[in-house]
Amino acid sequence: MNEIPYEYLQGGGYFGPKFTGVFLFENIFWRVVIPIAIGTPSVNTVASLVAMPDDFKRRLIEDVRKRELYKAYWADCLDYDQGRHYFSMEPPKDPAVELVASVDRDLLSTISDLAQPEPNANAMHNARLATEKAMKAFLCLRHSMTIAAVRKDFQHDLGKLAAEVVKRDPQSEMAELVPEIGNFASYSDRYADRPFSRLELWAAYRCAQFAASALMRALTPYNQRAAMARVPGKSRY
Repeated sequence: MNEIPYEYLQGGGYFGPKFTGVFLFENIFWRVVIPIAIGTPSVNTVASLVAMPDDFKRRLIEDVRKRELYKAYWADCLDYDQGRHYFSMEPPKDPAVELVASVDRDLLSTISDLAQPEPNANAMHNARLATEKAMKAFLCLRHSMTIAAVRKDFQHDLGKLAAEVVKRDPQSEMAELVPEIGNFASYSDRYADRPFSRLELWAAYRCAQFAASALMRALTPYNQRAAMARVPGKSRY
């Protein structure tokens, strides 16, 4: 949590940003600190890149493709952070709620794996689990499947899960995961000592963050991603 001593966090003596993601730019995973609240119509999203030097920020701003990717990623992080707090206060009375908590654990583990001097390859497998559980939670909480059913019918098959999401809710943004499943290593590789490039780890984490954020957008009123897309110019760089 941005160099804050963990003792303060464990003791509840710190009030500040609750979610920190990472964004890959020029082969470095940069911390992205999501603010607790947005108090002005204009949002300086690049200010969330707390450790990025100004010359890197300038290059990010000037690269239109990367800039738009970062903007969408930042909105996903905000939606996820706001959504998980809302969801924790008003969770549905459904056993599948445990899947949402499990998504959070795996997603945070993925981010922790990447936010190290040398990114940990285990991020690939944690990201895969977070994505799998996000789709299962979506099917349970939005389409009335049971935990037992999603576990039995899909096990750890991301392709089958994504196909079921499309079948039941083709208009859901979760359907966008279908062409991205190939970004993950197979479930059977989780115990193999296989290295991954930073780009491969980023692709897996980006899918996991999107899946977790899309789940929160489906379960809560928050959708900063759509708001930023509807109102050009309201996000300044």
